[in-house]
Amino acid sequence: MNITALVLTAGKSSRMGKDKLSLPLESIPSNQNATPFMTIGGKVLSTVLHTEQIQQVITVTAPYSSSQWQQEIQDWIQQYPSKMQNVVCEQAHLGMSYSIRCGMKQVRLSSADAVLILLGDQPLITSTMLTELMTIYQHQPDVDFIACADHEGIKPPVIFPEHMWMYLEELEGDQGARKLLTNPYFYSNIVRYPDHFFWDADTPEAWLQIQQHLAQY
Repeated sequence: MNITALVLTAGKSSRMGKDKLSLPLESIPSNQNATPFMTIGGKVLSTVLHTEQIQQVITVTAPYSSSQWQQEIQDWIQQYPSKMQNVVCEQAHLGMSYSIRCGMKQVRLSSADAVLILLGDQPLITSTMLTELMTIYQHQPDVDFIACADHEGIKPPVIFPEHMWMYLEELEGDQGARKLLTNPYFYSNIVRYPDHFFWDADTPEAWLQIQQHLAQY
């Protein structure tokens, strides 16, 4: 089992009004002194990079990604030069599918037999969650995808084995991989988790909610 994580971080943060990935989660101490505080995007990267079963981590940024986030990406790469790399997607503004396609070009160059796709603005995902998904994949390598879900339905993180990559490379628009996740033709294994795992920091209110949740633990 050789899994590469593809972390999508090329969003415009339009609902937040500023780059959300570099916003601090001040209740969380930084790992390895990467930054003075843990950020929203940094929390996701820390979780992924410290999950043993993931061999490689590829982030996707955009030309308009903030200088703060670009610098943080470089800081992480300096700490994990053999495990992490970044891809700048020139067409990221056209929709999430373009970020996925840009990232998949780099995934194709790896030795991975599956890709784990995550969103950079969901800081409450855990290594335990990712490990559970990868364990399921290890026992079901012929499944078309393994995904998470809350009460609203299927959501990332999601694992796509290599035989599904051609479909990822054909995606269009801003729905990301949703077209594949809702296609009844594909054989899937869906793992349900409590809603808070999937909270994303799209708005100031959501950012505060995430910080309050983290402060309880």
